[in-house]
Amino acid sequence: MTGRPAKPPGPEPASIAWTRADTAAAGGDGGRWAARVADGERERDARRRRRLLWAGILAVAGLALLAVGLTVANGAVAWLEAAVAIVLLVASFAVQRLARKETLYRRDGST
Repeated sequence: MTGRPAKPPGPEPASIAWTRADTAAAGGDGGRWAARVADGERERDARRRRRLLWAGILAVAGLALLAVGLTVANGAVAWLEAAVAIVLLVASFAVQRLARKETLYRRDGST
């Protein structure tokens, strides 16, 4: 026996069938399907960049407040600034985690 083994009987794997259906749909509707997918990708990427930008802004604000609270301020104001800084840093982490998690676990149709 030379060459490739015979194809096992049964339906095609879902990933192959999905790819063929997408290819047919993209060519059959003048590329509108591909444009919709590209628009969705752009929106998703823009949302991720926006969330990461906000995470960065929150982190910088938190670090600045923490530095001021630990060096310049004293008494109750210092404790308040440090507490707000910690809240901002945790919020920054949460926003960043959300942006990355959405990108990592999104349903792109390949499964």
